[in-house]
Amino acid sequence: MARARQTAMGREYARQLRGETVALENEAVRSYVDRVGRMLAAQMPGPQPSWEFTVAEMPACPAAQEPAALPGGFVFFPARLLAASRNESEFAAVVAHAVAHEVLHRMPVAAPEGSPAIPLVMLGGWTSDCRGRQSVPIGFAAALKKQEQDADALAWKALEAAGFDPRAVTSSVQRRVDSAATDAQRGEQEERLAALRALETAASPARQDSVEVEAARAEIRRFVEAQSPARRAPSLVRAKQP
Repeated sequence: MARARQTAMGREYARQLRGETVALENEAVRSYVDRVGRMLAAQMPGPQPSWEFTVAEMPACPAAQEPAALPGGFVFFPARLLAASRNESEFAAVVAHAVAHEVLHRMPVAAPEGSPAIPLVMLGGWTSDCRGRQSVPIGFAAALKKQEQDADALAWKALEAAGFDPRAVTSSVQRRVDSAATDAQRGEQEERLAALRALETAASPARQDSVEVEAARAEIRRFVEAQSPARRAPSLVRAKQP
């Protein structure tokens, strides 16, 4: 798929997501997330798209509480996920993992034997429904698991290069293991965790949190608490029908 077509698809997905979510309109938070996102993206391979980072209240479905990283650099972060970060490196780990998925969108996913490789958009939790079932062809399940691990590895390297503690990727995945809604979800997160453990021995020391992240997390928490508990059920992101 041509890069221009991927970007157009990502722009359409982003338009649909804006209609399904409530964005946090706070200039200080947007500026901080944008700065961290671009800093981490600069440590990753490939050309830089025109990044657009959005912090939003996502639909009330456990499967949707993951960043949606779309082709062309459109990234949506669930406010609850960022608010739950325990330090600046965990905050940055969420950003880095999402940015890594945008990088991986440019690479075709290996298809099952006998089928051609195709570009497959990976949206984190948005590839499953509220019951944790994959909404992609079952033959691609192994490829998607590998893509998650590849995104973790890219995020690890970017965090380390940018001066954050890369072990935050591990602690972030551990929280997903602890909060998994189904055995299948827990098993997938445990596989990610096992791959990350091998990277931990050479990790750099933890760093001190910045004033910006404390202010950003406080504002995001206020935003989350202000949202109505009555939210629309999520729908899988689909390209606009002609």
